[in-house]
Amino acid sequence: MFSRFPATPTGAVAARTATYWLRDPRYSGSIAVVPLIPVVLLAVGGGPGSEIFLVLGPITAWILGFAVSADVAYDHTAFALHVSTGVGGRADRWGRAVPVLVGGIPVAVLFAVISVAVAGRWDALPAVLGLTLGLLLVSLGVSSAASARLLYPVPKPGDSPFKSPQGAAMATMASQTVAMALVLALALPVLVPGVLAVVLPSAVLGWVSLAVGPVLGAVVLVLGAGGARAVRPPAPSCSQRVMSYA
Repeated sequence: MFSRFPATPTGAVAARTATYWLRDPRYSGSIAVVPLIPVVLLAVGGGPGSEIFLVLGPITAWILGFAVSADVAYDHTAFALHVSTGVGGRADRWGRAVPVLVGGIPVAVLFAVISVAVAGRWDALPAVLGLTLGLLLVSLGVSSAASARLLYPVPKPGDSPFKSPQGAAMATMASQTVAMALVLALALPVLVPGVLAVVLPSAVLGWVSLAVGPVLGAVVLVLGAGGARAVRPPAPSCSQRVMSYA
């Protein structure tokens, strides 16, 4: 992966993160559920034609965006290299977000299109796309900031992704609850018109959702992943907290 990204701090972090996604079971395990979502929805909804399938794109987008919420903790002792080499906050955040954007957007959009086709609701495509893109970007922006601010014990490199470190249950639940609540609150401007567009149905609200979703998501992503303060200046203290879980 390092030969496919530019030789910059952001490129180096992105290449390393992409390598993690391919080789580290702690990462791949967190998104292994994605291919199973369509199967579960088909089973629950009773097959093609069920409108419950319309949630496929938004749910997939949320899961993919939220998958980096423990990214810094997963670095374990390797995060000390970011501190010692002076990797900037923006380079760290964007480097972790880029692989999710490159791989997540095509998958989420494909699932959104498939969902309206299976449900037979092509009229809902703008709303579903707006919800999907908005949730992916909002979730990624929030989780990018949360991974540096809301640290909690995670399985160490080489451990089973299903292993729960001692004392991690409450910290994990609290951190993820806060992050999920932020995603829900920030995504309301696209959730409300998007859901109403599908339920009513309303073509106007569908296009409103498609217009608001990407713009809102981009703003949250820039604030979450583009904010250097998410990692620096508190990078040394962040590294100290990660090391304390070793």
